[in-house]
Order: sequence, then structure tokens, then C-alpha cells
Amino acid sequence: MFHCSLSIYTTQIKNDILSRFIELGEDNASDKSLRDVVLNFVIAGRDTTATTLSWAIYMVMTHSNVAEKLHLELKTFEENQAKEENVTLPQCDDNEDLELFNQRVVQFSKLLNKDSLERLHYLHAVITDSDSNYYKKKGES
Repeated sequence: MFHCSLSIYTTQIKNDILSRFIELGEDNASDKSLRDVVLNFVIAGRDTTATTLSWAIYMVMTHSNVAEKLHLELKTFEENQAKEENVTLPQCDDNEDLELFNQRVVQFSKLLNKDSLERLHYLHAVITDSDSNYYKKKGES
């Protein structure tokens, strides 16, 4: 059984989901019930995230204007981040060189962090608003 005194949480507010449920929960909350609540959130988040990303990728692939804008934002982001962090990006002009392409992908992933991702406004809009004006052609409502 999970034993916890609520006095622990009065001095410092915890923001994670488990701490919130412990704080708001009843005294008889068991380890199993807390585990089930957290597991429900994790599973629900995984499914909705996968569906959202799949739909966003499909929409980008079927709307070349969105793909071009997104590519420009990501390319500009990569170049700016590389300059900020003093990183030399491998040149990847030849689409046939898979090893060089993979090096570039790994290098790009190292430039990503929470703060840098917040600069990708168009990417955020494309992923979170897949039924928006980003995908509509001029004149459509």
C-alpha cells in the first residue's frame, strides 16, 4: 500500500500527474489505483500523439505549399542553431549518399531541445491545426 502524508506536498507544489493525484486523492488510494490512473494517461497520450502525427504527415505530403514552407522553416532553423552552437553541418547535396544523409539527420536531432523547438512556429501550427487554413487553397472556406 502506498503511504504518504499530504504534509509533504504543502511545502513544495509538485506538477507531475502522480503527485497531483496523490494530493487530491483519498486516503485509501492504493498503489494499483494510482498506477492505473497514470497508465490510462500514458496510453491515451500515446494513441492521440501517434494519430495526430500520422495525420499531420499525410496532410503535409499532400499539400506541397505546406511542405515547402515547413522545409524552409526547418532548414533556416537548422542553419541558425548550427551557427549558435558552433556546429559544422555535413553537406548533403547528393541524395544517393545514405551515410552522409544519416549523419545529417543525427546532427539535426542534436540541435533539437525544448527551447529550440519553441521557435518552430509553423511546424507547431501544422501539427496542432491540421484542419486549418494551412491546408486550404486560396478561395476555399
